[in-house]
Formats: sequence, structure tokens, C-alpha cells
Amino acid sequence: MSVKKLFCIMISAAMMLSAASCSKETATEKEAIKPVAVEKKEEYKNTTVIEKYYDVREYGDVHQYAAPVAANEQSIFYADNLYNGYDEAMEFALYQVDSVSGSIAYDEQAGEVPQEAVEIIRRKDCVVYLQESEDSVLLCRYDIESGKTDSVETKFFPHGMDVDSQGNICLQGGKNGGEIIVYNKKLELVKSFDVSEEIKTLGMDKRFIYAFCMSDDGKIYLVPCEKYATANILRVEDDGRLTDVTGDIAIEEEQNVTNLFVDKDGNLVLCCGYGNVKVEVFSSETGDFVGTYDLYVSGDLIGPSEKYDMVYVSNGEVFGYDYLEDAKECIIRQESVPGLDESFVYGNISEGNIYLLLSSAGVPKFYQVDRNTGEITEYDSAAGSVVFADISENGDLYYVTSKYEIRADEEYGAYESTLVSVYRLGEDGNSELVVSLPRYHRETGACGFSVDKNDNLLLLCPASDEDALYNFLSITVFNKDGSIRKTIPLSDYEYVSSMFYDSDHSVYVCVSDGGKYKLVKINTDTYELESTELAVPMNDFICAGNSGYSFFYRKDCAVYGYKSEDASSEEIISINDYEWPYEGFSGELLSLGIAVLSPSEIAVHGGRVLEKASEERLAQLNSKRIITLAVSGSSEDVKENVTDFNFQNDEYRVVVKDYSKYLEEYNYDVFGKDSENLANDIIKGDIPDIILIDDMELSSSIVSGLFTDHKKLIENDPDLDISDFSQNIIDEFTYKDNLFTLPVYHYSSSMFGQNEPLKWDYDALMSCGENADPVFYSSSFYEVFRMLFLSYAHDHVDFETGKCELDNETFVKLLEFIKENSVTEDMYEDTDYGYYNSQFIVEYASEFNDFYSVLNYEHGDGMITPYVYGYPSENGGKRYIIPGFCFSVTENCRNKQAALEFIKTFFDNNTQGVSTIRQKAIESAKTNLIYLETNASELLEKYEDYLDMPVFSDIMYCRLEQIAVECAEEFMNGSISAEEAAKKIQSKITMYLGELL
Repeated sequence: MSVKKLFCIMISAAMMLSAASCSKETATEKEAIKPVAVEKKEEYKNTTVIEKYYDVREYGDVHQYAAPVAANEQSIFYADNLYNGYDEAMEFALYQVDSVSGSIAYDEQAGEVPQEAVEIIRRKDCVVYLQESEDSVLLCRYDIESGKTDSVETKFFPHGMDVDSQGNICLQGGKNGGEIIVYNKKLELVKSFDVSEEIKTLGMDKRFIYAFCMSDDGKIYLVPCEKYATANILRVEDDGRLTDVTGDIAIEEEQNVTNLFVDKDGNLVLCCGYGNVKVEVFSSETGDFVGTYDLYVSGDLIGPSEKYDMVYVSNGEVFGYDYLEDAKECIIRQESVPGLDESFVYGNISEGNIYLLLSSAGVPKFYQVDRNTGEITEYDSAAGSVVFADISENGDLYYVTSKYEIRADEEYGAYESTLVSVYRLGEDGNSELVVSLPRYHRETGACGFSVDKNDNLLLLCPASDEDALYNFLSITVFNKDGSIRKTIPLSDYEYVSSMFYDSDHSVYVCVSDGGKYKLVKINTDTYELESTELAVPMNDFICAGNSGYSFFYRKDCAVYGYKSEDASSEEIISINDYEWPYEGFSGELLSLGIAVLSPSEIAVHGGRVLEKASEERLAQLNSKRIITLAVSGSSEDVKENVTDFNFQNDEYRVVVKDYSKYLEEYNYDVFGKDSENLANDIIKGDIPDIILIDDMELSSSIVSGLFTDHKKLIENDPDLDISDFSQNIIDEFTYKDNLFTLPVYHYSSSMFGQNEPLKWDYDALMSCGENADPVFYSSSFYEVFRMLFLSYAHDHVDFETGKCELDNETFVKLLEFIKENSVTEDMYEDTDYGYYNSQFIVEYASEFNDFYSVLNYEHGDGMITPYVYGYPSENGGKRYIIPGFCFSVTENCRNKQAALEFIKTFFDNNTQGVSTIRQKAIESAKTNLIYLETNASELLEKYEDYLDMPVFSDIMYCRLEQIAVECAEEFMNGSISAEEAAKKIQSKITMYLGELL
């Protein structure tokens, strides 16, 4: 593994994984990939024979994310644990409640509102909502009396929306202020103004707008807030000016502004915090403080009404609170509105009525699929997400639900909790509650569940509130009626990972004892523990066994069957044994939920079954031409595109060879073994068709001409144009006029400072060390050295000629400068050492939002870093890029254009952001940025200049970097001088270049 890869793991893994997951999504529907002609006329011979393969069979109408939780010979049970965000259209229901009498009616009048509507606000005479499409946002008003819907296209998706009693609608544009637009009830524009400059004048432009509201008489209020510090309530006047109504309002530690309302007397009601909500009331005229109170709320605030100072949802019921009486009253009980405890989305009060918006999409479902007929029966599961299920020997399905809650009471205040319950699914399709665990005062749940041969229920979970605090687990055995039979503490073991059961309904727990993993068997006659030394490496238990296997489990990306008689494990299926389009869902299939019906049939999510292919099917697959793809540790990341390509292409099939199998997890001594083994294969002539070279250290292969010129491939492709790729990045990956790789996207890093640089070379950088302030913030010697060395080597090392110019006065001074100005370990621990004293910060700014954050971040004492320096070079600043998914087609590849067809699946304009190297995708992404921030337009110009900067990478320089770091460390610890280090680096790199050439 390359030093670059290790560096990325150490300091930017989270960033890289997030960016990678965003940029590698594929479109849900694509045209079939057309086969391309074979480039060479020699007879094709498939050297990669498929011996095991699973095709896909679908049962039918089961939601695509519903996962199998249990199965027997007759049925497969799928649990649909969906949140609203999974569905394209939210199925909502509106209820109208009289705020005085509490009488409830289903809001039939709002039935014309489309299910894809968002940000719905119900008023007495109308429903106002937004409809968003790819290229527009419509503001819609459905008139209750006439049944007519009017709409108008808005400039942006609002940060806030509200409606007054006259039907005027206000949209507030940005989190830092932005544009405010007001429409009347006919959706005619009344007024529009941008308050950004006004907020800036008030010195609040670095704050976030945490709350916004419109009073019944049409006054507009904003709450800019500095988190955990200060808030102000601002009134927007008719001419767009802002009036600070309240002045500074102190925010308590660990709290933040959540809501702003106007009560029946016109007072401003500011709410802070969740669970334990602090409410402060101010006069809207004078800004004077009126009063304050605390609410213990486990749900959402709806707002003040004519009768109550606050109406809110808590524990699935709606309450009204009277401030003077310090008393609450239940307005709506849980049973009055079905789904109020699970599906509440939004509530508001209008002219004496409370309107409740509920989403039915959040109700979990059960699907029972008959394995013989394919018939699907749908059941409503009990409230909460299904986490475990098991079928007893007499065929009863038991399942465990987990319901997350924020609860509150006066003794404990607000706390997170999880309600764990066990249900039995009856023959009539209704679920019967068997037992519920206590609601502990912290979020904790069940870690395992089983039904034993006696039909007793075993739950792995904390046995008390104190155990939950320290994460101590026990096995609680329940009789069928829900009474506790026995509690078995597991506190003697270091760690308890899971509980599972085998084909005989014997129950086990997997524990760590003395640093070794063991299986501990529960004797289901005595309920005593019987320890066994059977080590079973597993990520997850899947299900009880069949076909001679005791149970099935998942390890990484494969399913294994375990046989207890000889403690052996056998791979049943791996991710390379099946393929089909992922339908836009980016995730590892096997981790969603599996039921192994037999080694030839495996049920996965969405009502699908993986069926082992016949000999005829294997012959058809083996007739395809093979394109081999070498990776190291990225097999899961590329799997989505590989399966999509293979499923659609009738002539070619990509086969992944993952060289990470040579690595031992967390063993840094074997880093580089993957590259070494790939190099050995290349020497033997076993050369892959495509290599993901950012997984490997392959600088010598680049120099030796292993890779084809991708410019020629692009020229022969009707869908690609070399001018569409960022030229500065294309230049960086060209050697001897050979574009040796195509990076799909990149992360980039630069130096930022507060003074505009006129000339930015190494002398200019080193002159900054004369200042008393620290030069770099939070950057170790290694971080600073590798960046500056890579930039310097980029200017002074020539791979084509073997020339190396590192033994010089400037490089010696640079080594000394880095040592003197890097952050030491003591500085990291010194709280007085702040970045507001530093002259430069080193930050990643791969995306526009990263770039915005750096240029607008207020540092400590107020230092702002608005200028992009880049890393110095002889000709000005350059940005360092870490390319992602650098696919290189080898000269050995017999089907180069087909290989490019596969690579093109990663260049989808619809899914790539501004970190791609394709100009079309960058332009498309930028159109979505303009309304993100108040000054996005101005920053986009700076960002475009940033993208156009010269770049350098370490794809060819990894080995040089390794050599330099080894010598620099000797200098850093005082073993050699800077002059000696420069000479040593020069000598070793010159020798390395000589070997290459």
C-alpha cells in the first residue's frame, strides 16, 4: 500500500469516505451498454472460468429495502423498517383538532394535496406547500373552499416558510439571511428584499438563522444565533431594514435556539433546547423580557394558542401548558389519533384549530412470502423497527421491535431511551405483545434474540438501568406468557458480541474471554452456560442452519456455513458470485439482511432470492469476454458499477481481482504487499486489463510504459471529448505524452492565509518564518514536509531524464524552515496555542462547501483567512490533489475500448459534483450552489480560480516521498544535519531514477 494511502487513512479517512460515497453513486436507470468490437482478431480464449454463480429471482411486490428476518420451509418473512426519507412520496394524513374542546376530525378537505408535497402548512382556509423537481421549486396554495390550486415558481428552496392570518406567504432564503419574498393569497408578489447586507451591518453575518416566523398580522422575525452563546430577535421592516428587537439574549451552555413563535398577545416566544426546553418571552414592541419557563418535552413544539401558552407533542400525546398556573393539560390522547406517537411530522395552530400532519410511510410492515406459490401477505407490524425475529418449532413467528424515544420527566429531565418489545404474529395477522423491557434512562436495546426448543424467549440485553449505563449484558429468559424465567449475567466476559441459534434451536453467545473469541452454549434444559473453545470469526450471525450446516454467518463480503461436528466453515457465496443493477442503492448487499434457505437459495432484501445457476447458465456466462480489474481493498466500492456493467453487457464481463487479500488487517508491516504481489503478477505476464492505480504504488510501471494512452481511447469514443476534462489534471497524469490514467474525482488541499500573496515561491514562504507568530496551525513536521517536498520535487525531479536537483541551498533552508515551524506534540496540548495566531492553515477544500467554510471561518480572535495560497512552487501556488478512482487500462488489454466503456460508468454527469475532472459535471453542480450561501456567487468565482490552479499529485512520486521521509526523520531527530539530509535524499532518489530508466 502506498504512503499516500496510509496518509489518507491517518488524517482524512472520514472526508475521503464521504466524498467517495457521494461521487460513486450510479443512476437508477441507464440504457444498456452496447457491446464494442473486439480490437484484435486473434481467437478469444476465456482464461477466467466462472464455477459458481447466483442469478436473481424476484417474488413480487415487496419494498426494495424490506429485509428478510426469518424463514422456514413454508415462508420467508420480510420486515420493512422504513423512515420517510426512503420513499419518494410521503404518504401523509392531516388531522384537525379544536384547541379548546379537543374534538378531532380527519382533515378530508386537504385530500387534494399531492403526496410528493413538502413543507406543508395548513391554515383554516388553505393548505400551502412546496413541490420540488430537478429544475424548479413550486410554491402551491390549495384553497379549501373552491378546491382550486394555484402555484408560482420560486427562486429557491426556502430556508423557512410561514403564513399569516390574511393568507400572505413568506419565504426566507438562506441560513445566513438571504432573500425574503412575500406573496399574497393569490400568489402575487408583494415584496422582495435581500437582508444579507443588513445582517452584515449588524455584525451577525457569521451567525446561522436558527428560527424564523411570521406573525398573524404579517410581521416577519429572524433569529440569528451564535451557537451556545448569543441570539438576537430581528424584525424585518416593510422596507427590508432590520430592527434588533431584543438585543443580545444569552444562550445556556449545551442549548441552542430551536423555535420562535408569536403568542396571542403579540409577544415573541423564543425556545431553546430539546427535551428540556427553555422558553423565554419578550415584548415584540419594546423587546422587554416578559417571563421564562421550562418544559420537559419529548417531542415537538406546535406553538401558543388562544388558551395555552404552549402546545406541544410529548410521548405520543398533545399537551397544552399554562404558564401562570404552571400546569399542563392533555388535549389529545395517544389513542385518539392513530400513529401520533410514531408518525408526527409537523403541527401548527390557526384560528382556534390545531392541525397535525402525520406520515404513514414510517409504519413498519411485515411481508410473508409463500415459498411455494410466491403469494405475498402484508401485515402491519407493531410500532417500532424490527431488529430480530425467530420462528419457533411449532411455526409461530416472534419478533423484537426497538422504538427510539426522547423522554422527559421532572426527576431525570430529558433523556434518550429505547423501548424494546417482543411480539407474536398471530394466525389472524395481528401482533400480540408478549413482553416489553423497562424504559431505561439511556438509549440501549436488545443485542440478540432466540426462541429455544421449549418455546421460551431469550433476549440479550441489559438487565437494569445501571447495567445499561455500563453496557453490561445479560440473557433474560422469558416464558411464553412474558414472565421472567431466569436472568443469566454475562459480566464475567470481557465483551459479548452477539447471540445466535443453530438448526437444533440450541442457543449460543459469542464472547471475548482473555482476548480470544469463544462460543458459549446455553443449556436450554437448565439454562446454565457451557463454554466451548469453538472460534467462529464472523461479522454477523445470519440464521439457523439447514442442509447439514448448523448455522450461517457473514464474514466481510461472503456468507459461510458452519458445521458443529467438526468446527469447520465453508464459503457459500461471496459478492463476486452474483450481480444485478443496484437501483441507485449504494450499500453492501449482504449487510442489509439475509436468510439462507439452502446453499442454492439465499433470500435478500426486496423480495429477491439468489438462485444458484445451472450448468447451462454457467456456460452462457463463460462465453463472455473477460475484462480483469485489479484493486486493493476497493472491491466493495467498485462492485456497484461492476454489477451494473455486467448485467447490461452481453459481450463483456468485468472480473475483480482484489489484492487486499495479501494484507492482514491493522498490520502496518505488510503495507505494500499488495503492490508487490501485483508487480510479481505483471513480471509473470499475468497482467490485468484495468488497474485501479490509486490503490497501489505503481510509479515504476508508469515509467516502463505498462499503461495505454487514454487520450487515444477517448478520441475513439463518440461520447467523450478530451476537452471536457480539466486540463491541469490531465497534464498532471501525462508522462511522455501518454495520459496513463483517468481519475474520476479528486480531493484537494491548499494553504490559506490572511494576506494577499504577490509572489508565492519557497523564498516567500520561508520569509514568513521571520514573524514571531507560528507559521502553520495544527500541522506536524510529517504533514508539512510531505506536502512541501512533493511540491518541490514536482519542480526539481524529472522522471523522463532522471534528473534530480534536491541537493541545493533552497532545499536545505526549506528543511530547516519546516523543522522550526512545524507544530510539536507539546503545542497540540497547549490550549494557548490557537490557530488565530497562525499565518497559514492547511485545509482540504475539495467541494464548494469546504471552500466556503475555509474562506468564511472565523478563527479564534477574529482572524479570517480569505486568500488561497496553494503550496509554493517556482511559478506560484499549486494545489495538492489526491485523485480517487484512477483507472488505468494496460497495454496488454485486448479490449481497450470495452474497458473504457466500463470506466465511463463512473463518469455520470448526474452524480458527480465539483470534485470531478469533467467540466460538464462541474458546471451542472455549480448551478445548484448559487442559493446555498449569501455570497455564493462571489465565492464561486474564487472557487473557479481555485479549480484552475496548477496541481501536483503523488501518483508518480510515492516512492520518492518514502525515500525523502526516511531521511528527513533522521534530520528531525538530530541524527544528521539539513545539508546531510539533502545530500542523502538526492543520492537515493537519483539511484532510484536510474533503476527506473
